[in-house]
Amino acid sequence: MNSKHPTPPALWFAIALMGCGGAPPPETTTPAEVTLTCEAFQAPRDGRCVYALSEEQQCMDGQEAACTVAGHAYLSGDAVAADEPHAAELYDRACRGDDAEGCASLAELREQGRGGPEDVAEAARLYSLSCELGDGQACANFGIMLGEGRGVEQDIPRAASLLERACAEGAMDGCVYLAMAYAAGTGVARDAAHALELYTRACDANSGIACNNLASLYEFDVAIPVDTARAMQLYEGSCSLGEPWGCFNLARTHGEGNIVPPDLELARSELRAACEQGAGPACRLAQSLDAPAPTAEQTASSCTQPTALTLGREVTGTTEGATNGLTASCGLTAASPERVYTLRVTRPTRVKLDLFSSFDGVLHVRSACSVDPATQLACNDDVRGDAAAGVSGTRRSKWTCRAAPTSWWWTAMGRACPAPIACWWTAWPLPDHALPARPAPRARGPARRRPCVARGGPGTPR
Repeated sequence: MNSKHPTPPALWFAIALMGCGGAPPPETTTPAEVTLTCEAFQAPRDGRCVYALSEEQQCMDGQEAACTVAGHAYLSGDAVAADEPHAAELYDRACRGDDAEGCASLAELREQGRGGPEDVAEAARLYSLSCELGDGQACANFGIMLGEGRGVEQDIPRAASLLERACAEGAMDGCVYLAMAYAAGTGVARDAAHALELYTRACDANSGIACNNLASLYEFDVAIPVDTARAMQLYEGSCSLGEPWGCFNLARTHGEGNIVPPDLELARSELRAACEQGAGPACRLAQSLDAPAPTAEQTASSCTQPTALTLGREVTGTTEGATNGLTASCGLTAASPERVYTLRVTRPTRVKLDLFSSFDGVLHVRSACSVDPATQLACNDDVRGDAAAGVSGTRRSKWTCRAAPTSWWWTAMGRACPAPIACWWTAWPLPDHALPARPAPRARGPARRRPCVARGGPGTPR
């Protein structure tokens, strides 16, 4: 620049502007937030998506057993929010990786219709697969379904074989159902002693139903020496383990008074408890114990036009359309609709009366058709051995005595049964040597109880 020639004023202005700091400062901006979108059952953590359960992440990495553990968590809702459909998805992933427990868990959901539609055929297939993979409880479950023909074609011999395997592997349900098969002779030769051994093994492992059924063997099975004290101990143990049928049978024994002194108040409270636990017949029996005494009109209705019995001749009847007009000292007061029969004996005779019924019948014999307790001569709520006389699928009551010339009233009823029962009677003259000592205790088989149903005649299976 030449100082002898002054710079025009505009030029000086431009230079002044340039010399005041150079380029303008950059604009200040706020960094944009990055949104992380995760899949279902994942959550963002440290800038990445992770599964809520570490086991599910392990499952996605190919560890099938971890899939089952994660499935349990989503089924129970303990560590995460319960989600049964997702539990089923995890079990399915585990099963496709040949995890036996995963297959069995998915089978249980399919059988119960949880986490997806009910599909018993698929449940049977999954139990079978789990059994092949080494799950003993799955073998028991598949064996039970085979025996019942539920979801799969019935195959009782194969069912018994699977139950035997399951029991040997420590699955107590296998022992229980195998014991039931041996006690009834279903698919295997009847062997009450082996049934007792199997029930004992499962009862010792705290199976409530096993303890209940073991008690029934000691109380009722004619092939097992009767031990009523042991039966009561086992019913009490079964009930304490939360088994409704154990509580029911405990109440029954206190109400009937066959093996312990009768205590109807205790029976009432125990029946209510068993009812709350899900034993349906306990609800009906509790209601029958609380029922008001029959009215004079109801008694008259029961006693009108009784059917006459003839010695040696069978009579068939039903409680359909009958009323409850009488009560008795056995069968928890026998507060159910009844049919009344008469028998006239014209000379001194030993008489045996047999009652076979399609449900739990009660037989009481009276000198008059009256609610007066003094008119009751005898009461029997089934004999030990149940259908021991050879009539299949029935329940039996009987009474024997030496009869002087007289008239009797015989009453048959279904104990606390809301549906009518079919029954058939025979009164037999007996020679002197044929009279048994006294009526044996009532009978009830060791298997799980059937619902109250009406049947058509002798020999019809329950």
